[in-house]
Amino acid sequence: MGMKYLIIGGGIAGLTAAETIRANSPDADIRILEAGPHRPYLRPLLSKTGINYLSGSNMEIHPEEWYSRKRISLTVNCRAEKLDPAGHTVTCADGTVISYDRLIYA
Repeated sequence: MGMKYLIIGGGIAGLTAAETIRANSPDADIRILEAGPHRPYLRPLLSKTGINYLSGSNMEIHPEEWYSRKRISLTVNCRAEKLDPAGHTVTCADGTVISYDRLIYA
């Protein structure tokens, strides 16, 4: 197994980081932490266009199978609360401790 990457944040920056890591490191272990209860979704500005867009479409950026196909683990409902850089761990609000080799805060 390759390097363990932990990405805090399931927005566009986090997904782009995961895609870039996967493209450059096929054997990397990639995990994204998302504080909210849903898979990453588009977050348009709430303008007239944004409100129209919100009214009727699925705004998920990638379907569930995309994550398994890309071998990217996604953990929702996991708000990172404590960072231990020396120990290479992140503790979520529910007490879950996750280790990493490389951390990206997105």
